[in-house]
Parts: sequence; structure tokens; C-alpha cells
Amino acid sequence: MLSRSYLKTAGILALILISLTTITGTNISDPLLKNVIVSVSKMSNSPQDNVNDSVSIVVTGNATFGTLAADNILSSPQPINIKSTSNVPVNIDVKALNWTSTNGNMPLSSLKFASSHRAMTTDDQNAITNLEPSSAQDVNLYIQVPFGSLPKSYSTTITWTASQVT
Repeated sequence: MLSRSYLKTAGILALILISLTTITGTNISDPLLKNVIVSVSKMSNSPQDNVNDSVSIVVTGNATFGTLAADNILSSPQPINIKSTSNVPVNIDVKALNWTSTNGNMPLSSLKFASSHRAMTTDDQNAITNLEPSSAQDVNLYIQVPFGSLPKSYSTTITWTASQVT
């Protein structure tokens, strides 16, 4: 009998664009948040098990931060909902691209996630562990604009990746 542990499915991506526009201080404007449905499935090679393992997520939310000053104070949470449409438990990782800005100086670590306010990085970090099939969980996003951040327009792309729990 073949072990099911080799049936890993990864690479589910959901992209969220967050735009920051500055007037006086730092203004976080409405980001482009789209419902994203992505799925990958893999057929088992086991003769006893011809069920497709499917890994897919739907990412929804509206992170509107409003106008924020460069005062190093944590913003109010903006929930992003991650719903598993998988038929197996999944882990959800998150990462972001560095801010794109013309002569801006705000570090990516000013973007935080989860109730622990972990700093966003360009490397995958676990955001949700063992999300069961057909269940959903919110992941809060925060901005903490550091003192001295230039009043510029900042944007990034957040990537959510689901992988089958092994």
C-alpha cells in the first residue's frame, strides 16, 4: 500500500494589492482586493484511493486604513478572510513584495499581520495552521508607520500560499 504522505500540493497564490497614498502623514487608501479562487489537485497513485486531493482558497477583505500619521502607532486591524475550499486540511503562508515608492522610505516591516502583529517579510511565514476543509479564518492586517516616513505613495503585493497539511 502506498503512503499518502507523498501527496503534497502547494503553490496556491492569492494576490492582494495594498496602495498607500500620502498627503500629510501617510494615507492608506482603498486597496484593490479581489476575490481570488485558485485550485490545484493531484490524483492519488494508490489503487485503493482514487480521490483527488484538492487545495484551494478564497481570499476576501477590504483593508481601508484611512489617513495615518507617521507616528509609529499601530493602526486598527483590517481583516482579510481566508476560506479553504479544499477537501484536505491546509496551512496558509503569507509574504509581500517590498514597498514600491518613488523615493519613499517606509520599511516593509511596517506592514503587520495576525494578532501577534508579526512584521511582513519577503519570505513565506505561516499565517494559519491546519485550516480544515470548508472553514474560514480572518487574518488581520495592520500598518505601523514609523517616525520619519516620507509622505509618499507606497504599494505592495501580498501573496497567500496554501499547502496541504502532511
